[in-house]
Amino acid sequence: MNMPFLFGVSVKRISIRIVETKNGDSVERFCESIGVVSGRDTDKTAAEVFRALVQFGKGKPIGGSEIARVSGINRITCLHHLKRFEEAGLVKNLNGEYLLSGPSIEDIVEQFRRDAQEMFGFIEGMARQLDSEFRIPISGQEMGKRRIAAAKGRKTGD
Repeated sequence: MNMPFLFGVSVKRISIRIVETKNGDSVERFCESIGVVSGRDTDKTAAEVFRALVQFGKGKPIGGSEIARVSGINRITCLHHLKRFEEAGLVKNLNGEYLLSGPSIEDIVEQFRRDAQEMFGFIEGMARQLDSEFRIPISGQEMGKRRIAAAKGRKTGD
């Protein structure tokens, strides 16, 4: 995972949400779902920049100016969206030219899945460390077992 370094651990923000709409463009929904669209993008330019990158890049790096030209979107706006795509791990910046970060969009999403699983493993480790630091003697799973046993009127061992 290509992530910034923080407290001895790499950190990356993964933002995922399900966009519940039957109408609309699939590229727009995808961009919204992975969190690369801001609320300010009222003209849906992020989706158009992504579409141009995929359609005209065809697996080769393409410059921000070229993406602006083929999409009909202001160059500065294109560069803004490309930066957001790069921060999300969707594209790579190769000396000012942009390329999908994987061989296919599906492969990129699968990498997002692996990154999220790795991040959850790290967060679980931090939670265990905090439990120990605060002397919380049992795990959440054990607490659940105790609550079930208490509801049934029995005691469980420590």
